[in-house]
Amino acid sequence: MAVSGSPTGSAGSRTYGYNLEHSFGHGKQHLAALLITLNLLAFAFHTVCDHAEKWWHLARSKVSSRAQFFGNMVAITSYLNLLKLG
Repeated sequence: MAVSGSPTGSAGSRTYGYNLEHSFGHGKQHLAALLITLNLLAFAFHTVCDHAEKWWHLARSKVSSRAQFFGNMVAITSYLNLLKLG
């Protein structure tokens, strides 16, 4: 038996394990719409991350630890916010 990337076995519509109809087909209309929108945004973000992976690894190789990397990101963000205020 062959295993494909989609739950239905067809290669046409791949959801990578997201069972959208089951997960969001119940409940109130607006909640379901919000949850499906968030799910699609997460899927798009993961796609962008897959394409930007080499730059991520390059940036991570320049610092010694993950905590230092995100500490630097906080410092840069704070600095940029101060520039906007000034």
